[in-house]
Amino acid sequence: MANFTPLKNRFLLELDISLSDIPLNGRFLDYGCGSADVAAHLIQKHKLKGDLLEVDHSSCQLIRENPLFNDCQLYASSDELPDSSYDLIVLFDVLEHLPQPEQVLKSLYNKLSPGGKLAIVIPYRQSTWGWDDDHYGHLRRWSHTELQQALESSDFTIIQMSDPTFPVYGFLRWLMLRLQNKSQSPHVAVNQNEYLETMRQRSKESPHNNAWKKPPKLINYLPWTLINYLTLPFNKMFKGDEIFSLSIKQRSVDQCSHCRRKFNYLNFYNSHVLRECPKCHSKHLKNTRDL
Repeated sequence: MANFTPLKNRFLLELDISLSDIPLNGRFLDYGCGSADVAAHLIQKHKLKGDLLEVDHSSCQLIRENPLFNDCQLYASSDELPDSSYDLIVLFDVLEHLPQPEQVLKSLYNKLSPGGKLAIVIPYRQSTWGWDDDHYGHLRRWSHTELQQALESSDFTIIQMSDPTFPVYGFLRWLMLRLQNKSQSPHVAVNQNEYLETMRQRSKESPHNNAWKKPPKLINYLPWTLINYLTLPFNKMFKGDEIFSLSIKQRSVDQCSHCRRKFNYLNFYNSHVLRECPKCHSKHLKNTRDL
């Protein structure tokens, strides 16, 4: 459902709420921006300046023709990005297309300024895999635990992790998968390289190739803005299809006051992070500078 506008707006609402108490004075980077709708939201609503990274030539052409992005630098490779330059990096529906996403996370850590934020939207829960994953060129669906471990192994500290798709969008996708009921599995590949190339091509086409061709007409008349606000209390149940996370590049780390182990993410609610030691389960935080 990556191209479903109400769902995109639900994730943008999650991003807005997460950033509401966080001052952002520098530039942002929309990594794998596609049609750059997230970048447009940050520019228009938050009055931010930023840069874009996209490899699809059709998307790049549309971006260059849009005067909204005249002040944005458009990059084609992460190697071109300057180090320690961004207050915020967003990756909406990107990591699931990459064969080595953990390396990308480590690279983006270096592109953030100290205290910079990383916002991610990614499909998760392998049990919810469907033909639309193949359609969009997804290589995997993560679990929220795998995403947590990948972020922490790249030295990010998780501020928030939530699932805005439950219950409405998860049910809607389940319904659409059965109404359209088509197979989009990649052709039988001769080797892994051929498979990856097939999925890479589908990934490049995904911003302009909506899987949902004929949604029920009723969907267009639903009060989606109201629905998005009403679903906010359910975003900690982790029973939907996609997950949102916000992490920070910190100058310090939290350690257990008892056994000196690093704290890990457990839960997030109302702008407060609850962590406990994975060894002794103490909740006594000790902040150590520049470790």
